[in-house]
Amino acid sequence: MKQKLQIRYEAGIHVHACLSVSKDKTRAGKVNRNKIERIWLFQRDFQPIDITANLTHKAQVPHSTIRVPDVKFDSRTSFGEFFKNYGPVKRERYGDFHENRPYIPPQTKFDGSSTTKSTFTPKKWEPTRPFVPENRPIESQGAMDFSTVHNETYQKPKVKPCKAEIYLIQKELRRQKALEARAVAAK
Repeated sequence: MKQKLQIRYEAGIHVHACLSVSKDKTRAGKVNRNKIERIWLFQRDFQPIDITANLTHKAQVPHSTIRVPDVKFDSRTSFGEFFKNYGPVKRERYGDFHENRPYIPPQTKFDGSSTTKSTFTPKKWEPTRPFVPENRPIESQGAMDFSTVHNETYQKPKVKPCKAEIYLIQKELRRQKALEARAVAAK
């Protein structure tokens, strides 16, 4: 017996009708129109929610009526009471007062004598002596003294030996004593 399934989706409900072919010739080719309605897990878990109750209107700022007061503003402050405006302080000017005036060159030759001209005594030119050391060869004879002030004044601090060094020194002394004792015994 063969069956054909016709599947239709109507508004989220799975509906199918079975088309069955029976052995009975009288009922052959008749469609079983019994609708089977099922609610799937997805439909059960995700039910549509009515959100119209959640929609709220935007809050509106209430209109305020600004009324200008008739009282005159008192602008007195403690700063204004104690610190009076004494006006600008006169500026002390330093430097050359003729700095901003244009320079007008003299029209006649300068015939006066300046202090520098009357007191200046010329000196005779002397060639300058160079301070470069003489170029002479290094002395190869004699002993070279390599001592420096640092070497003479620096005192190396005494460092105490660690336990491992003490142990090694003692071990070496014992070995040397044993060698001496063997050498004496052999004679």
